[in-house]
Amino acid sequence: MMAASLPARVALALALAGALALTACQPESTPASLAADAQVPAAPTAAPTAGPTAAPTAAPSHGEPRDAATDPTEPSADAALPTPDAAPIEPPVGGAPTPPGEPSEAPPTEPPAPAPDPHAGMAVGWRPLGDAGVAPPNRPEPEPPAEPAVDPFEPAPTPPHDAPAPLPTRPRRRMDVDQLDRAIRAVMGGLGWTEVRNGVEVNLFVDLAATLGKPDYVMTTYESLEPTPTFQKFLSDAARSVCERRVQADLALPEAERVVLRWAGPGRASDADVVANLSALLLRAHGRRLEAHSPGMRPWRWLYDSSLHVTRDPVVAWKTVCVGLISHPDFYTY
Repeated sequence: MMAASLPARVALALALAGALALTACQPESTPASLAADAQVPAAPTAAPTAGPTAAPTAAPSHGEPRDAATDPTEPSADAALPTPDAAPIEPPVGGAPTPPGEPSEAPPTEPPAPAPDPHAGMAVGWRPLGDAGVAPPNRPEPEPPAEPAVDPFEPAPTPPHDAPAPLPTRPRRRMDVDQLDRAIRAVMGGLGWTEVRNGVEVNLFVDLAATLGKPDYVMTTYESLEPTPTFQKFLSDAARSVCERRVQADLALPEAERVVLRWAGPGRASDADVVANLSALLLRAHGRRLEAHSPGMRPWRWLYDSSLHVTRDPVVAWKTVCVGLISHPDFYTY
């Protein structure tokens, strides 16, 4: 009996020691935590939703009752479903919408900007050219040539057998350098485009002959007769120089020996005198005989009146007319 009970006691002691070892390895649990774990299941993780993040709320301690409506950690049917990312809400154009029942206000509009004043920067110390209150002369408009009514389907008339043959024609040509020098001297009473260098009078047409296109028969043998910008520039210089000297010389001569101021001058500025002097200058420089009210006279009368309106000096006005006559194509072409 004693021998049989000893092994049984040893087996019970070994079983008790193993149970104590297993108990020591598990974490200690309190009765309150065991009760809370038995009542509250683990909350599933809710999907993130767009919008402002709610402030964190302290979770209740173990053993306290939880309300699913107020507790953010309590699972709900809506929180368990994943929601798509919501697009950011932009404010409506034109401000917040007007609540129903209230009158809508129109957006404020800016007044239109005033038109800029073209004379804003010229108010102080500015005055128009010429006399104040005197309108400048109107520039005459060129009259369009009258086109004869021609039927394109009508055959051209056959000239009679005894009709004279039409005269041959050619386009106008520009004068060469030597012709231009002689023409200016003939029109201006012997004065040419010259200057004095070291006491010697130099003909500038000869000095600038190569620049004006005259051949030297060494490098070039052809003279260009095109009215190029270079030719126009030197012709303008020649006209200004010759007209200045011619008018100054006329002031020291009697009226019968004058060239530019033959029928008008500082003491003769009537309308009849101006027209007579313009007619004489046009006949002398361009070979055209024009009446007082002819269309060809209007541009030259406007040039004289405009220069007189600006400078109030008839001598300067006749210098301007002289320069215009020499620079005109009717003078340097034939």
